[in-house]
Amino acid sequence: MIQIKRIFAGVLTACALSAVAKEAEGVASTEPGWPQWRGPRRDGVSVEKGLLATWPEGGPKLLWKSSVIGKGHSSPIISRGSIYITGDEGTNLCVFALDLEGKLKWKAPNGAGWKRNFEGSRSSCCISDGYIYHVNANGRLACLKSTDGAEVWSVPILEKYASQNILWGISESPLVADGKVFVTPAGQEALMVALDAKTGQQLWKTEALEGEKPSYSSAIMVDTDKGRQLIACGSANTFGVDAATGKLLWKHKHEIDCSVALTPSYYKNNVIVSLCIRSNACYYALSLNKESNQVVRKWKHEMGNPFGGVTCAEGKLLYSSQRNAIGWLCLDAESGTIQSKQEKTDSGSSIYADGKFYGLYSNGKMALIEAGTKDFRVVSEFELIKGKKDVWAHPVICDGRLYLRYADTLYCYDVRQPL
Repeated sequence: MIQIKRIFAGVLTACALSAVAKEAEGVASTEPGWPQWRGPRRDGVSVEKGLLATWPEGGPKLLWKSSVIGKGHSSPIISRGSIYITGDEGTNLCVFALDLEGKLKWKAPNGAGWKRNFEGSRSSCCISDGYIYHVNANGRLACLKSTDGAEVWSVPILEKYASQNILWGISESPLVADGKVFVTPAGQEALMVALDAKTGQQLWKTEALEGEKPSYSSAIMVDTDKGRQLIACGSANTFGVDAATGKLLWKHKHEIDCSVALTPSYYKNNVIVSLCIRSNACYYALSLNKESNQVVRKWKHEMGNPFGGVTCAEGKLLYSSQRNAIGWLCLDAESGTIQSKQEKTDSGSSIYADGKFYGLYSNGKMALIEAGTKDFRVVSEFELIKGKKDVWAHPVICDGRLYLRYADTLYCYDVRQPL
């Protein structure tokens, strides 16, 4: 009977995936599970159902924790029975493959680790067609076999495209689709590039933008009336690029002078941009005309979070801020109107699943959140790591499990409703 219920739950999940595919505009990975940065569509939204509506005191059941992943701030990806995560071990950046019980399957180096500001790995891996893709903090893009970590090819992105590293290290998580790997060197020789996923050979490059440098952003992909488009941020501009040819379609200069631009979000033709520096911050929505490839600003707020990002789901936008207005806010994603908020709390990162937001605060608190037009309610919470201020890895939900990472340890919690 239990097996039948689990099969039925799998059917429901497949149906939910189909429904989301019809409504969402972001292009989803063809791989199962949580195969890339922030999930199938890079939007932090999971389609899983049957998750716990509340957590017991002290949090959901901890299934295991693993400290074989090196030091870092990247999030795991999960697909086809394996977990892939990056961390610095000794002088090297390594990609680690674990089984679903947290046991090490293999590890493989991808260049030097990051020994400057806030040591440890930055970007997450991406899996496609049996291969793992990753960019280290020094801009080394590598393709590895998912079965054993053997390196297939590598490209020094910064060196090849005359770009420069940034204060806290390259943090882009590569995007793989249609047989191409897309990255954003933002250098003098190219703004974005597409490489052949099997060989690493350049397929196209986007003309450089004068004065542009990399930022802490990863590209997203959307379908438009004129084809697939990549949307990304550099240090000076948000821009859209034709995914087939590399042609620059539009650009919008950042509304403040800002070196920290986060991964953009996309909801119903709105590109949501988050910018933050110590003295200033803002986030705003650009309305994209998908036929003419023109953008105009729709709304703006003067607040910002340097590492958490934004999650849009069911017309709601969850955002946390530590500049100008400290706390968490729920907004109407189209109008930008603030609907509810939690004030004077640490900022952090978030994802969404089964009708609720999951917020991982930078001080180590993990919260299950209901946010709507009237109330911002923390349904349940627990402390992952007590008294910390640098919990930056985004949470992940896959197959009824919640994955949280701090420093050199990955935690796995069971968040499924009992059958």
